[in-house]
Amino acid sequence: MIQQQNKNLNLVKEKLVNLQDKFKDCGYSVPALWLNFALSKTGNNVVKVNPIDFFLNQINTIETFAIKNSPIQKDFEIADAIIYNSFIRLNTAFDYTKFLSIKERANPQNSLFKKTGTFLKTISILPYLKSLGVNVLYLLPITKIGIDRKKGNLGSCYAIKNHYQLDENLSEPFLGLSADIEFAALVESCRLMGIKVILEFVFRTASIDNDLIPEHPDWFYWVDEQKLLQTSNKLLPPTFETETLQKIKAKVEIDKDFSNLSVPNQNYIALFRDLPEKVILNKGKFIGQYADKTTAIVPNAFADWPPDDKQPIWDDVTYLKLYNNPEFNYIAYNTVRMYDNELIKNGEVQQHLWDYLEGIVPFYIDKFSINGVMVDMGHALPKKLLENIINKAKEKSKDFLFFEENFSVEQKSKEKGFNAVVGYLPFDIYNYSKMKAIVQHFENEDFAISFFGTPENHNTPRTTKRFQNNANNSDNKNTRYNKNYNSNFSKFCFAMIALMPVIPFVHNGFELFEQIPVNTGLDFTSAEQNQFTPSDLALFSESYLNWLNTENLNEFIRYFVEIRKSLLGKKNIELIDLGENVLSFSSQNKYVKYLFVGNYAEKQTIDLSNYIFANNLMLLNEGSYIQSEKKIILQKLGFAVFAVD
Repeated sequence: MIQQQNKNLNLVKEKLVNLQDKFKDCGYSVPALWLNFALSKTGNNVVKVNPIDFFLNQINTIETFAIKNSPIQKDFEIADAIIYNSFIRLNTAFDYTKFLSIKERANPQNSLFKKTGTFLKTISILPYLKSLGVNVLYLLPITKIGIDRKKGNLGSCYAIKNHYQLDENLSEPFLGLSADIEFAALVESCRLMGIKVILEFVFRTASIDNDLIPEHPDWFYWVDEQKLLQTSNKLLPPTFETETLQKIKAKVEIDKDFSNLSVPNQNYIALFRDLPEKVILNKGKFIGQYADKTTAIVPNAFADWPPDDKQPIWDDVTYLKLYNNPEFNYIAYNTVRMYDNELIKNGEVQQHLWDYLEGIVPFYIDKFSINGVMVDMGHALPKKLLENIINKAKEKSKDFLFFEENFSVEQKSKEKGFNAVVGYLPFDIYNYSKMKAIVQHFENEDFAISFFGTPENHNTPRTTKRFQNNANNSDNKNTRYNKNYNSNFSKFCFAMIALMPVIPFVHNGFELFEQIPVNTGLDFTSAEQNQFTPSDLALFSESYLNWLNTENLNEFIRYFVEIRKSLLGKKNIELIDLGENVLSFSSQNKYVKYLFVGNYAEKQTIDLSNYIFANNLMLLNEGSYIQSEKKIILQKLGFAVFAVD
């Protein structure tokens, strides 16, 4: 039965078998964690393998798992999810020749193996992910990437050149199969392991050399090329006077009034032009031409809200023109996100563009049998467009999952059809007062929808950098192997998350105490943003995770995933006051009850005399200790977890 259901995985396996003789003398090395799920005590955390044998072995491990576990598979509940967030080309990137001998490295066949992450290498780490308890694999965009004005040496996965085509760079050249087949094999492998596959899609923007531009120039905004050259050769966000800006924010955020919104100044609006008569491709760049010999180009995008957002310019992407209204022929907060009522009322829906966007998810369901989608900036899409995207997907698969990249946790996300949102934690988990408020909301059962339990994602600082041991290292961007990072806070976060009614979410590298961010989009200071260029960041350039770190969180994650399993079902949360800057709460179902105590301040003595423990101390992290039978000493970011009666 397994053989019949997994034709693409079988094709990959067949190709590997046929290549065994060709690559029998080829050297390859992989992190020990991919095979043994544990660190070597000797510090030698690289394993030399034959590449073909390695991939075949991993596929056989997956198939064996499926045979042993298929009778006990159960229906999926969102509350049971353990999500692993993978940026494919980063996640399994590894310098597989670095640890070979000079003679082995000289083998010309080595050039056929990619150092960046691929679908095949992702298949090979599925047993590792399953060992962490993962049952949802959420992938950052895997679609074809634009070339024009790309950042770094690879370009951003969010600069989408074609929404319906995969990035061929995610396939392995030596295998001789398409990205489509290798991705389909990954989905089939995940199904065998009991792992659901979630893809992230961007419906509001596209690369500035998107394949649709010459065929559908009306789906894009156009700016006068000469006027833009006279400024900075980039479309800068429109600026507003301080008083106007305050009125805009009050009207949108407080009054929820989208009528007669303030517009940009006329100089900015004058940069934009009507539809060109024809579009040509010149040196990889699309140029719109007019009868008077003037030219226009598709402009870059920028962060649209708030109107004074300080994020770097989005050079490599542009906004899609979702409505056609000559009075609103410009890019600003009131045309691409906070859609002005007049834009909608007196404008025209770009119906063919909407049909194109609404067909993306059904296409991936039909072709690859994916299980869900993360909607990038779902709250910034027109209500009807988002509704259509969700409904058309659920017509194909009634159990299809929808996640929203929304940092608020609100009832309206659930009403739209989302199963979960990103939520607050990547920004709030390092702040005692904010976490205390979140626990109180859990106690009062205020949250209408599930959200991700994570201290980081691909746009935020790494968790290890939030409370760095040595402040002097904060100015050094090349800190991947700096031993002064704070592993305690990573443990603190995951222990707390495991006991909360959130969805545990591991961003690739978190479990390895990775220190280098993927991108600097959110929650970075200007100084921190300036530390990194696109060549330093994995979102734009070739990079590697710290697979060879001498310590990791894997055993810790496994331990707390097991604790979480004992809490499955409804969790009753109670906030407990054990002192200022001490976050403490109990979490229980009808079978078990746990107490979490975490210290956000300097070293403190915590009095636990009011509690009767069901058994001995379960976990006390490094640097903290027991003072007496009912008192513990917690260092800063120290925590303890108990089973209590």
